[in-house]
Amino acid sequence: MGNSVSHMLRRRAPQKRGSATASVAASVTAAVVEDIFQDDDNELNDPDLKSFDDCMKQRTEKVLGSLEKGMKQGGLELSALKDVTNGVMGMNDEVVDYIEACDQDVWANEEMKDLVSDYFRNSLEALDFCGVLERSVQQARDNQIFIETALSLLPDDANPTDEACKQILQELDHFAHADNPFAAEFSKLFLEVYDRQRKLQERLTEKRRKYQKKERNLRVMKKITTVILTASCVSLVVCAAVAMAVASPVLDSTVAEAASLPFEFMHSWLHRLWAHYEQRIRSERGVADAAHWGTWVAIKDLDTINTEVRRLRNEIEGIHRNIEFARDRGDSLAVQNSIRMIRKKHEQFVKQLDDLASHVNECIKRVTTARSRVLVKILSQSSRA
Repeated sequence: MGNSVSHMLRRRAPQKRGSATASVAASVTAAVVEDIFQDDDNELNDPDLKSFDDCMKQRTEKVLGSLEKGMKQGGLELSALKDVTNGVMGMNDEVVDYIEACDQDVWANEEMKDLVSDYFRNSLEALDFCGVLERSVQQARDNQIFIETALSLLPDDANPTDEACKQILQELDHFAHADNPFAAEFSKLFLEVYDRQRKLQERLTEKRRKYQKKERNLRVMKKITTVILTASCVSLVVCAAVAMAVASPVLDSTVAEAASLPFEFMHSWLHRLWAHYEQRIRSERGVADAAHWGTWVAIKDLDTINTEVRRLRNEIEGIHRNIEFARDRGDSLAVQNSIRMIRKKHEQFVKQLDDLASHVNECIKRVTTARSRVLVKILSQSSRA
């Protein structure tokens, strides 16, 4: 591309200096704009770029017209140079207006940093909650020892004596008055952790949509850089035309060489720029995906934990009702019937405690794994930066 510009700048027919300069500059301008878009034919069909391109051409023709008019009148007057300067400034304004119209700050990532910080904080809270849950399960195991003791006091082949009933009721009272590890305070803590996880998931979901939109709209961003490139090249050609109008013939070739240099590297520079940006978008989306997956896993585990805790709470309430029935009646038959019902519930209660403890352990492993995945994504992103 640079060689073609240089070649066209040198091929000046022996005509009046003003008209030659303007015509050569106009030809170079057309060649530059055409070469900018030749890598992607679809860009030429884009209505936004067509509109911008038309505006650039109109401004360029106006600038070159002022330049040619001044040369035909015998010299380059100050008014002509003023028109050239205003034209270039107008092109810059067009570029700014176009970029502002896109209304996208593609380089901002503070929101992502906040999301990642919130993810690690919330996942740590989830791990702390699992620690509280483990202690609650252990307390429930300790409490159920009173039930086991009461069950062992009931004779297998005879009705319990009054003394045995008294001891059984005493053990059952110990269980009834023990702190319920799954009471209202536990439920409040669960809801706080769960609500924060849900809100974080919503934010991460929205962030993932934004990254998906960014990936889809990379073409728009490329259009912006194409606009900047077009305006820069046109401005450079105009400046070269002004230089040719005021310089000696020896300086003409020097300006032509200087004007050709940036064009050779522009496309490769833009390619590297967009490759870096696309990689960064993919990396940040990878972090968002990993955090979203970790939050989703934590929410699913919390849902399961909540279901199991409700079942345990129902079992405990059922045991309490049987204890209250035995205490109110007080006779050996009532105690015997209550103990038999409690034995059935106790077996289910122990099984549910084991299931909950196992699930809490799995939840801790999954949350820890998810945190590690996010860290790996962040470190991977940093290594590419």
